[in-house]
Amino acid sequence: MGYLSQKKKHERINFILNFSLGLISVTSFLALFDRSSTFSAFVNQWQFQIYLYLLVVFMYALISRFFIQGTFAALLIVVNYMLIASSANLFNSSHGGGTRQVSILYQNQTQNADTLMGQAQAEGVDVISLNHSCAPFSNIDKYPGYYLYNDDNELQQSFIISKYLPLKSGRILFSPQYSGSYMMFIAENQPMVLVNIDFSGLTHEQEGTVYHNLGEFVIAQDNPVVIVGDFGIPAWSKTFQKFLNKTGLEVKNHVILSNGKYRFNPFSVPSFNLLAYKNFGVSNVQFLPKNDNKLYPLLINLTF
Repeated sequence: MGYLSQKKKHERINFILNFSLGLISVTSFLALFDRSSTFSAFVNQWQFQIYLYLLVVFMYALISRFFIQGTFAALLIVVNYMLIASSANLFNSSHGGGTRQVSILYQNQTQNADTLMGQAQAEGVDVISLNHSCAPFSNIDKYPGYYLYNDDNELQQSFIISKYLPLKSGRILFSPQYSGSYMMFIAENQPMVLVNIDFSGLTHEQEGTVYHNLGEFVIAQDNPVVIVGDFGIPAWSKTFQKFLNKTGLEVKNHVILSNGKYRFNPFSVPSFNLLAYKNFGVSNVQFLPKNDNKLYPLLINLTF
């Protein structure tokens, strides 16, 4: 390759690196300047993807011997890592160290409940959390060993099916648009309250009300609370972090890049989480085949 070609290539790489790092620096600064703004909420949705992109830029800069840009990329990586890791687990779930286990299957928009129940029985699932789903469970006896209880009789909104006998169960209203279900039961001699939510489509204006009411429900419980579902926003957003500080809950699973339509979607907001207290952990997170249903069911093994 001639001198002029090498020079043009060098200038092209320099422009790409400078433009990428400059754009990320400006957006990150504006997002951090006012974390309660709509712009900050938008950037937060892509924070993990920005982190991954910076890793690529960092490696590319080192390989191309652009060490100044590489150093600046490394600085941005550290800043983004600290923002995400402050309330989320990037690549590994928090195992907790307990030997007792409860398996939880989560799915939204279930169209074929019989298929899902067949998967649950095959996997030995203990608890099934469903939202906005078809629920032909008027005869729960066809699924031996499972209990269904719902005070409000709104089975298509949100409900929980459990192998453990429910001690208390019902619906929680977070806002006029969002509700969830909860069930109190004893598993492996451990009483707990499982909360099942679906906050998909949550707007920045709705966050405060929804998370305030969820937090009030959590702190009112006498038994340990476990929350599973689509939280609508990433765990490192300001509203989410405020909620974690208020309740003492922690994110137990690693970052899940999926909205349920695909097992992996790099452009989705990582909003699927399981929250629990410090003595709880997660040993496994996986998507099961969706078969006749619209979305992949998410299987999480809770340990304590």
